[in-house]
Amino acid sequence: MTDLNDPQLSLAESGKATGAQTAPLTRPRWLSPRRGAVLALVALALGTVLGAYVGPALQHATSRPSQPAASAASPEGAAAGQIAAGTVGALGRLMPQGDTTTLAPPFGAGDARVARWLISEGQRVTVGQVIAELDNLPQRLALRAISAAELAAKQAALAKARSEARLGWAEAQAASSRAHAARLVATQDLERISALVQVGVTTQAQLDQARAMVAQSTADQAKAAAAIQRYSHRDANAQPDVQLALGNLYVAQAALAQAEQDVAGARVKATLNGTVIAIHVRAGEKPDERGIAALGNVDRMAAELEVYQTDIRRVAVGQNVVLTSASLEAPLTGTVVQVGMEVQRQAVLSSDPVSNTDARVVKVKVALDPRSSERARALTGLQVIGKIAVAAS
Repeated sequence: MTDLNDPQLSLAESGKATGAQTAPLTRPRWLSPRRGAVLALVALALGTVLGAYVGPALQHATSRPSQPAASAASPEGAAAGQIAAGTVGALGRLMPQGDTTTLAPPFGAGDARVARWLISEGQRVTVGQVIAELDNLPQRLALRAISAAELAAKQAALAKARSEARLGWAEAQAASSRAHAARLVATQDLERISALVQVGVTTQAQLDQARAMVAQSTADQAKAAAAIQRYSHRDANAQPDVQLALGNLYVAQAALAQAEQDVAGARVKATLNGTVIAIHVRAGEKPDERGIAALGNVDRMAAELEVYQTDIRRVAVGQNVVLTSASLEAPLTGTVVQVGMEVQRQAVLSSDPVSNTDARVVKVKVALDPRSSERARALTGLQVIGKIAVAAS
């Protein structure tokens, strides 16, 4: 029951309280200090739970990478706001027609180092031209000289064997003639002495000696016949001694051929008609994974663009292309000559730190026109922005 004598109630009801005074705020009876502490703990726990479940989701949503189509320097857009309708944009690079050829040390060079350069950057070279010599060239030249000397010795041995074979044939013929004549004489002597023995004019000892001479001459004749049989083919190359000399000659020829290959392996030769774009090692240095030098046909320049996979369906051979770069005073122009058939990971990256670096692209080859090729011949590897004129979709 309300107390009518309460002074606060009287002031509120009578309206006599001044404007500067207000009735003091009273705490609800249900909000006791103990209940307030409990409610604060409940609110803290609820905030912790919401932070654990909602926080990561919000962080994932805010940190999700932008789609390639919205990137300021994505491969398909190249530069946002600069690609007009009916145009496909892509990042790319300039290169010689047929790309750059990297010269590596010849097979078998081992740990050899470049000893001397015979060309300089920017110089034109032809196929097979020696452009550098390795430091193992003197040693291999010496080994080639040794192999050449051994070959000359084997050639002389073969000539000697053939000469001896021809001489042996002549000697066998002469020996056979002498043996035949000696046997005839011995046979005649035996017949004469045999007749004298019968009449008692000569002794038995002389008869025995005559018989021995006949036997000796018969053996000599058989030996001569065997020698003639050895040279029966009358072909010097068919003789055993000549065959052995020929085998040694073939071995020496193979050794010289190997020495020639080793000498060639100590010289670096150009593999195409073109221009030396870059020299990667100096004299005295060992070639690394970059190779020795880079060659290319800079008379006809091209570009390789990386078109985003969703835009490649709009690109076709024969479409006109405009290439721009901050390093170019004026755009380059060309035509699409080849559209790749494989989707690859993006290799040419933009300098924009927020651009997509894992885009899927298809490589497109662009042939520059003669005037643009002349302007771009010294800009191999320059990053460009390509704008391909396609039919509006």
